[in-house]
Amino acid sequence: MAAERRGRPRNFDPDAALERALTVFLRIGYDATSLDDLTEAMGINRPSLYAAFGNKASLYNAALRLYAAKGMEQMLAELRAAGDPVTGLQHFIRGLAKRITSGCGECLVTASAAQCATGREADDLKIASVTHDVVEGIARQLSAYFDAAKKLGRLKKRTDSEALAHYVAGLSQGLTTLGRTSGSAKAVQDMAEVACAFFETLRS
Repeated sequence: MAAERRGRPRNFDPDAALERALTVFLRIGYDATSLDDLTEAMGINRPSLYAAFGNKASLYNAALRLYAAKGMEQMLAELRAAGDPVTGLQHFIRGLAKRITSGCGECLVTASAAQCATGREADDLKIASVTHDVVEGIARQLSAYFDAAKKLGRLKKRTDSEALAHYVAGLSQGLTTLGRTSGSAKAVQDMAEVACAFFETLRS
């Protein structure tokens, strides 16, 4: 018979706690977020946090994966609802630009890329690895969507699905970074409109 686990059983919902941790990381950022910030928001103590998620970096990585999964699900839903990928991409990029210029466009993937560049501590390397996995996962799902669209005649057959997927993933991060660094709504909107004009050339 398997040995019984020692210690008190969890009396919280890990999924709900992770959602609350994600909210904190989005609002404050990785470096500025303390364990006290996290435990207070998650409604748990430190031993419970460590037992369920590991250290702060591991919790952040779990939150990043959750954020990416939710974002990808929403993005694909928007693309499919538009009826064709070109219109869907235009709606998505213009919507993202609007959120960024209104101060609601924070992206945890972009923030993670910045975190990776701050040093080469063990936790930074762990975050870098997960960030790379997340970005490539987004590109793979987009590429599969574009392949399916080509088969249905909704994108030009010559479109390189993988290249387009990497472009869209990079464009999303670039818009967010531009919004942070330029402080110019027009710059963000101009970048979005140039991309939308390019997307129009892919219409079948």
